[in-house]
Amino acid sequence: VDDGVIVKLSCPKCNAELLTRFACDECSAPIARLALRGGGVVAFCTREGCRRHFLACEDVAPAGSDRGDIEGWSLPTFHAIRRRSVAAAQKEIIAKGTFLSSYCPHCQVSLIDAQGITFHVVTVDGEKGRLTLSPYLDVFTHESTIDISARIEVADLLCPHCEHSLVDPDQECAECGSRTAMITVSAMRKLISFYICLREGCQWHGISWRDTRLIRLEDSVDW
Repeated sequence: VDDGVIVKLSCPKCNAELLTRFACDECSAPIARLALRGGGVVAFCTREGCRRHFLACEDVAPAGSDRGDIEGWSLPTFHAIRRRSVAAAQKEIIAKGTFLSSYCPHCQVSLIDAQGITFHVVTVDGEKGRLTLSPYLDVFTHESTIDISARIEVADLLCPHCEHSLVDPDQECAECGSRTAMITVSAMRKLISFYICLREGCQWHGISWRDTRLIRLEDSVDW
């Protein structure tokens, strides 16, 4: 296969195509996905020569669960592996300046373009524009095609691809109490929910409480 060619991958048994709705954040080619025995997925770019890939892990399930039987593994073996993994695990730290590969949680398409993490933004007056945030953790530069008044909470933040609202009604900003938007970020070993405040000028951001079991943001107090 020549460099740069996008390939189609399918299962050799059922012939189903192994594509997701993700696009590679480096070259925009489709992302293929394989399920891991016992839980989790490995995903990778389908363009020859592009090495973008990531691993999304889940807790391992015992044999006979709804994830299917796992040949050669017994229930005690799984429990022993899980105990060792939990005991040995140290909480990963996402350091300042880390590039956040970001996706829409609805259509799963990458939000990254040449400028950064890009959204459609709606003001309280109904004006709609384009908002771009830095894709690097704790770098708060941003650009907008419309004027957003300082310290004013925007009305909505939308995926630029599917136009679905990214506002999460169940999570508020821990600093100013404003509503937040949620995107999906590929970090460390999995995909995590990443929250940003909708108030202009507020620099609060965080991850879900579930993800704090293994991950924390560098210098984070609330998370």
